[in-house]
Amino acid sequence: MKKGFTLIEITVVVLLLAILSIFIVPKVSLMISNNKGKACESIERSAEEAAEAYSYMHITEIDQQISLTNHYDISIGDLQNAGLLKKNIENPYDGGTIPTTNNVRITKEGNSYIYTYMGGECN
Repeated sequence: MKKGFTLIEITVVVLLLAILSIFIVPKVSLMISNNKGKACESIERSAEEAAEAYSYMHITEIDQQISLTNHYDISIGDLQNAGLLKKNIENPYDGGTIPTTNNVRITKEGNSYIYTYMGGECN
């Protein structure tokens, strides 16, 4: 008796793998995309929280600028230099580095400060 698989058995296995991949690949791609979006949102939140910490240390300067222009922009690079953000933040979309020129905009409504990341989708 010969050992091994017949051509039909191998063909059936390859066909089943192809059918499974038709369903699995799009799901995995969607999961990866969703996770990149969540990672990006986390980076943006971290930048906004760092800007909030920065504002506590520089409140007079920020209030003066807001009274003149209605906003104060702090760059990612300045937040990194102040030790409030880590250096070389990786962009989850392209693997590059988030530009240090991206800003967090601080505005004021009443007595509340609002922190908005201005870099788009991690840019």
